[in-house]
Amino acid sequence: MLKVLLELKKHAPFTAFGTFTGIVIMAALSQSGISEAAADRLFWFFHPVHVLLSALVTAGMYRRHGGQGVAATLIVGYVGSVGIATLSDNLIPFAGEWMLNMPNRGLHLGFIEKWWLVNPLALLGALIAFGRPRTQFPHAGHVLLSTWASLFHMMAAMGGGEIGATTIVLMGTFLFLAVWLPCCTSDIVFPLVAVLAVSGPKARRQWLDATGCELVRSLGVQPGDRVLDFGCNWGAYAIPLAQTVGSGGEVVAVERNPKAIRALRRNLEKRAVRNIRIAEDWAAVRGAAGARPFQAILLFDVLHMMPADGRARLYADVREMLADVGRLAIHPKHTRENQPARHFSSCSEADVQAEIESAGFRLAERREVRLWHGHDQEAGCLLIFAKASVPKTTEADFSPSYDTSKPQSA
Repeated sequence: MLKVLLELKKHAPFTAFGTFTGIVIMAALSQSGISEAAADRLFWFFHPVHVLLSALVTAGMYRRHGGQGVAATLIVGYVGSVGIATLSDNLIPFAGEWMLNMPNRGLHLGFIEKWWLVNPLALLGALIAFGRPRTQFPHAGHVLLSTWASLFHMMAAMGGGEIGATTIVLMGTFLFLAVWLPCCTSDIVFPLVAVLAVSGPKARRQWLDATGCELVRSLGVQPGDRVLDFGCNWGAYAIPLAQTVGSGGEVVAVERNPKAIRALRRNLEKRAVRNIRIAEDWAAVRGAAGARPFQAILLFDVLHMMPADGRARLYADVREMLADVGRLAIHPKHTRENQPARHFSSCSEADVQAEIESAGFRLAERREVRLWHGHDQEAGCLLIFAKASVPKTTEADFSPSYDTSKPQSA
């Protein structure tokens, strides 16, 4: 859901631009008048091009977020473009024409009436997007042409002549419904849902069995190690950690969100993982760490949920729990540069690094890697810290105030 909202926000200016131009054109044409035949010809020009651009952006969004395979891309691009274009250019305008009792109202199904034009364009757009996925410009053009196609569909139903102010307002309302909802659904919501349905299970298996294990091994995690995953959610990192440390090691998975814990337990049972200990009580974890320090501690995509004072106390606890040669790995997601959210919305990555260094750590390495976020892998950075030689002042009793319901599905 978070990814959908972020994509909607990113594409909002392009959506608004396309809708606004359609309203301006409608107002201008209402003054000069346009014949039914001219409006009909314009509809049959803009609708097929709209389908082409819709397929470009729908299939492009699917590919950009991890969608795989030519066949799947063509299916997603075709269904998203033809299905939603029919809704936005034909069905919703027809509903408006019927409600406004327009004299020449009619239902046009482009993929049937002009199947030889509309269907090949949809497949062509999806095929182009498979090799070159781009979304923002095609989305702007898609919204623009969808607005125009819907507009001329309704103006043809008017039968020509001038359009009154009240009708303009009502037609504008139907244009809004015909453009914003269907276009954003086809361009953004539908392909992201398709990624989850088509590629999600395969991508997750690939991550847990291979890519995730490679990542944790690159952090120096070895068989027999004891490691901690703070805010583990459904186990995207805890499970690869468990596979890496083996039966002689242990993973302590800290999580408080009940829904995430249930998902984690299901995943552990499904994969017969026995060396992960789920911990909801942070004080107990901290108290037991003295005799058996951790060789690695992961704070991935969780720090933004904690206020500054809570993060400071957490860093102090982590320093005490970490072995002298251990590593603290941070994924500073949702900083000012990277989908800002919650307590990191005004913090930069450099700010996060500085606050961790002030807690008695030194940056050992910064690297760009593939990480798991949401429902698939994405590029991100890791900050890997070692203990500094001079410890900082620590605070006693701490039970971190956080909500680890990260945007990862169960």
